[in-house]
Amino acid sequence: MRIKTDMVHALLLDTISALESGRADTMLRVLEVKAAAGETATEVTDLAMRVCGGAAFRKHLLDDIGYQGEVSQLIDRRSDEELLALMSNLGGHDMASMIDAFEAIDHDRPVCFIAYTIKGVGLPFQGHKDNHAGLMTLAQMENQVTQAQSHGGGWVILTYHHICSPTGTASCPADLSTTPTIFNAFTTWLAGQASKGVTVKTVQQVIGGTFKPGVFANPPAPAAPGVNALVDPGLTSTDPTTGFPTCYQPGGWGSNTVAWASSTTVPPGSPAGSTAQNVTVTNYSSGDAKLLPTMDQGHCTPTVVPGNTYTVSVQYESTAVSQFALYYRTTSGTWAYWTSSPWFAASSTWATATFTTPAVPAGVNGVSFGLALIANGTLTTDDYSFVLPASGGSGSAAVRAAAVRAATAQTATGPLVSITKIKKHVHSHLKLLIPGRGKLRSGQSFPMPEWPGPHAKSPT
Repeated sequence: MRIKTDMVHALLLDTISALESGRADTMLRVLEVKAAAGETATEVTDLAMRVCGGAAFRKHLLDDIGYQGEVSQLIDRRSDEELLALMSNLGGHDMASMIDAFEAIDHDRPVCFIAYTIKGVGLPFQGHKDNHAGLMTLAQMENQVTQAQSHGGGWVILTYHHICSPTGTASCPADLSTTPTIFNAFTTWLAGQASKGVTVKTVQQVIGGTFKPGVFANPPAPAAPGVNALVDPGLTSTDPTTGFPTCYQPGGWGSNTVAWASSTTVPPGSPAGSTAQNVTVTNYSSGDAKLLPTMDQGHCTPTVVPGNTYTVSVQYESTAVSQFALYYRTTSGTWAYWTSSPWFAASSTWATATFTTPAVPAGVNGVSFGLALIANGTLTTDDYSFVLPASGGSGSAAVRAAAVRAATAQTATGPLVSITKIKKHVHSHLKLLIPGRGKLRSGQSFPMPEWPGPHAKSPT
């Protein structure tokens, strides 16, 4: 706290000097001292409360917010010790626990670690929001080592931003700098701990080896021939984060206005609990809107085998033309636009749009697709399907040869429409779309769209 206040005091004295002498940087100094004074007041107050304990937090909270009913009652029910623990528990990472978690993995499936600890446990700045660069005294640094020794050893990481003196200058900021005197005293003390098994290494020496690129996990095995490879094809569950069906995402591009809604009016024979997704496009000038199986690294995206051809289908009702757009995922994890189908005519009753893909290119292991609305109107979809035909085999030489021949003769079934009969902007098969991105060439990669995405709706 003293260091912080001394820094502001030094800046204030320099500002007064600038005012008296009429220096060119006078206005800058005035602005700096005003900002520094405000920030320091907040930081010193926060640190003082942590040192003084829960009683200081209690007084500050009550003075700041007054009586707030249930909130005040919540504070009153906690002792000073409990309130201090609550206010300083800001979370963080425990390196030893992280290493233990990594070493416990005995498979190659993707794993998510949720680490929650308290930064700076046992130090005056425990749980402080700015303690990433908190400076320790010589005794505190020594205590970090002896604590590790008393708990069976481990890896104590100490970071020094600057080792310099005098502190409090532009090149040696007081809140980021350790003096050579303190640093040398600590290294001398560490040398005396060698007989107790303490060694000193850099992070590079501990980790060792050369930098290695990221490794992509293998996707799930492809579905058997004749089996729908999609998760929840009947759209029976909802992702609470996005409001869309689980394992599905919205997509679109161009100049248009899009609105999404759910409907319980579903095609005959749909599984129990099915819902349909309705998209309405207005103010159309270009682009599209569509629902696709989520473009991920394997859970939602169906796995494919290079050389095979697949059949995609969707049940739909619409007041305007629509078209399948397909994308593929490479073995390196990137996504690219692949191809698109002929147009499907509007249908006032449930109809089936079906498209047989060209052969899956080499280096591809996943595919996503969507039936896209490409004009003003509405489109309702349900019962999504992605299937390797039962006669498609598993990528044998004969199948691959047949698939290559099929690539020049893609097929689509359903109420097709001739482009020449409709005066609309042609939705090119050579330059097409990706959710929220714009036109792409076949095989062109693109960054993954982030949730909630350009057309996400509020969770319902």
